[in-house]
Amino acid sequence: MFSASITFSNDGGEKELNVKANSEFSIELKGNPTTGFNWYLQNADEIRNSKVIKALNLKSSNTADYKQSSSRKGMVGVGGAFKFKFQVKDVAKTELPTLQFVYTRNLEKILKDDSIATVHLIKDDPEPEPIPEPIPEKEEVISFTSEGGRQELNVESDTAITIQLKGNPTTGYAWYLENSTEIEESKVIESLNYGEYIQDKALAGVVGVGGTYIYKFQIKDVSAGELPTLKFVYKRSWVNGSVATAIVELKSEGVAVSSAVAPKIESLVKPFREPKPIEEPKPIEEPVEEPVEEPIEEPIEEPIEILEDDNMIIFSNEGGDDELVVEDNTSFTIKLEGNPTTGYSWYLDNVDEIKESAIEALNLNEVGSADYVQKSAPAGMVGVGGTFIFKFKINEIQGELPQLKFVYKRPWETKNPIYEATVTLVSNVIDVIKDEIEDDDNVIAFSNEGGNEKLAVEDNTSFTIKLEGNPTTGYSWYLDNVDEIKESAIEALNLNEVGSADYVQKSAPAGMVGVGGTFIFKFKINEIKGELPELKFVYKRPWETKNPIYEATVALASNDSKKVEKEEIKIEEVKKIEKEEVKKIEKEEVKKVEKEEVKKVEKEEEKDVKVLKLGKTETTGEIKVKDNETFVVEVKGNITTGYAWYLLNEEELIEAGITPLNLNKYKSGDYINAKAKLLLGTNGTFVFKFKVDTVTDDLPPIQLIHRRSWNPITNRDPRLEITIKPE
Repeated sequence: MFSASITFSNDGGEKELNVKANSEFSIELKGNPTTGFNWYLQNADEIRNSKVIKALNLKSSNTADYKQSSSRKGMVGVGGAFKFKFQVKDVAKTELPTLQFVYTRNLEKILKDDSIATVHLIKDDPEPEPIPEPIPEKEEVISFTSEGGRQELNVESDTAITIQLKGNPTTGYAWYLENSTEIEESKVIESLNYGEYIQDKALAGVVGVGGTYIYKFQIKDVSAGELPTLKFVYKRSWVNGSVATAIVELKSEGVAVSSAVAPKIESLVKPFREPKPIEEPKPIEEPVEEPVEEPIEEPIEEPIEILEDDNMIIFSNEGGDDELVVEDNTSFTIKLEGNPTTGYSWYLDNVDEIKESAIEALNLNEVGSADYVQKSAPAGMVGVGGTFIFKFKINEIQGELPQLKFVYKRPWETKNPIYEATVTLVSNVIDVIKDEIEDDDNVIAFSNEGGNEKLAVEDNTSFTIKLEGNPTTGYSWYLDNVDEIKESAIEALNLNEVGSADYVQKSAPAGMVGVGGTFIFKFKINEIKGELPELKFVYKRPWETKNPIYEATVALASNDSKKVEKEEIKIEEVKKIEKEEVKKIEKEEVKKVEKEEVKKVEKEEEKDVKVLKLGKTETTGEIKVKDNETFVVEVKGNITTGYAWYLLNEEELIEAGITPLNLNKYKSGDYINAKAKLLLGTNGTFVFKFKVDTVTDDLPPIQLIHRRSWNPITNRDPRLEITIKPE
């Protein structure tokens, strides 16, 4: 029985497969369902109804068998492969269908970034009839080495011309038709392709192999005008100037050439002989090895410099996703590390979309790339990488800004880049928000000290609560009675997972830090069937569970006067309690809690518990412990800046037998600020406690991240990795 198999990566692609009648074949697609993505047969209904092909293991969900790749015991998040099996019945009955697969989280809502895999099934005829190709009446072939040169060619009407140019795009160089515009406008000659590249045959795994660029033309009528000269240049797309030039002077008896040509060369076109093999430059493999040999200082120094500029984002050569806040008439820079000597460069993928927006590209070249700066290197060293620098300016923002989408690819490739980078641009919309809500009667605003208000509401009405605050101090506003609100007729429209909502910073001069803003909570009243609960807001730090420094209460009344009176009484009672208790909380309770936490830490150290102390700027650490031992990791920090240390891999640690003992619901540990004596703005210590069951050499490291809880995680957030070793 004839059988075959095709394998795709999780990026998908397009392939062909020859099949015979009464044969079976399989399609294997790499993927990782732990990310939420699965491979589906998109045209499953068509295949189920097909008379020529049968799906052997297709499930009702339109997916198939999945097998995880082998991995170490306890390792999670490991990918594998989806395997779809099919049987071909009779290939003679009708045309074979195309198999269309999609890698997505939701088959009902496929996104444009979801990967697609397409398999074209072709009848495998043992003696296929050759398809005759149209053969031109006359064909002329001219070949050049990678050094170019100058040749003359006598042509007649209805003559096909093929120009072959040796080259190696893995060096970053490619052949381009320099006077393509002149050729397009010519009535004498027609361009049949835009340059096709064919790589020379090589052993599997060999890199840096060269090949041939092929340009094809058709001479239409030599009497229709002047014959142009074909001029090709061998260059890197991001560099002005070329290293080689190839010129073909077209001539016909009685017809002049379009431009003044340099002095005639002695040798005209001769019968084509295969040029001597070009010895490809040996340092081609160096682009792969070079980054390993570069001094460690280079990748460390550059990010430090970049982090000082708020209007700059940098990506490694693997790309990624990031976000940038912009305003009218501001400029910013995107830097992407790359190595064009490998043939790959960074390009802006959505040039047309950017041109139609408020974003102005300041240094984009004709192929969609930008300035390239090579890293410093010893004289004569080749294969050195560098940085692509894209510069933009924001003009007047009149609507939503598009994303900037960059792709890392070779210039002749049109899809499936090896890496991508995306920058989401967010405009400062505080003035827009003010205009939208200032005229709204259903808005209540509080200062950062909170207070008590009441609001009359009806069915199917919306309202907004605004609370001034400053998260750079570590404090934010939270809805304190989330569960009670969820069970009522009140619907929270923009509540996030930690119980806070949208935050808009006040406008300020560029570079100013510590600026406050407004927390904006939005709600909707559905059908009122009973008494509405109060909205209770607290101004606190994310790890605190009681004694907020300020509170705000909104009593909701559904046009019921008696209910409003009750709410007013409650408000007066709250005011009295607030005045009596706030001072006690600030002066006595905080000191008491602080002293208790200090004593706990001191007791832990006295019990001979191992403690690893690390500074805020350190990135790695190591601690040696025994089986069933408790240990402590202390990291310096300052919560008043809004930044805190959080544990990234709690589930991985627990699965490996490492149990966090003092995590709060935000995945942070205890915060101690004993020496500050309640002075604001001083440094403190984040304390993480763990217990390990069995200590081995392959335990996962503890991963901590330093960030603000209300900002999305980015590659620029400082991280700390602690290795656990047996004592």
